[in-house]
Amino acid sequence: MLLAQPSALKSLNRAITLRLLTSLTLFLVAPCLYAADGIATNVSSHAASDPISTGSIFQLILMLLFVVGLILFAAWFFRRIGQFGGVHNQAIRYLGGISVGQRERIVLIEVGDTQLLVGVAPGRVEKLHKLDTPIEVDAASSNSPFAKKLADLVNRKENAS
Repeated sequence: MLLAQPSALKSLNRAITLRLLTSLTLFLVAPCLYAADGIATNVSSHAASDPISTGSIFQLILMLLFVVGLILFAAWFFRRIGQFGGVHNQAIRYLGGISVGQRERIVLIEVGDTQLLVGVAPGRVEKLHKLDTPIEVDAASSNSPFAKKLADLVNRKENAS
């Protein structure tokens, strides 16, 4: 697995952000210039039947800003969660957890053959206990009810094929 250096990721993020801002500027400015050209030439009869009016350009800009905002919210949300999904064959595995407060959790993790009970709070992670006898955690029992139903549907489709 090829992993990029953090500095390379920062420069890549800057380049993507710059391209996104440039594209956004072009998408916002071009329709406005087109509408201004139509107004400047005083083609009132043509402008009345033209589907690209000031109202439709305003609506287009608002919808574009809504979509960009939705993308930024999704990026923030997934960054807040911490990962996009389960990655297999990791050295550290999350086996389960329970919330004991608004922002505090107790988590069971497995590092190699050792299982640890860890307390997680904002700005602090502390080992609570090292389990002498590992707890057998079935992969299917750690999934949510939605994940179980989704796995059943996928298995049904694969068996039907």
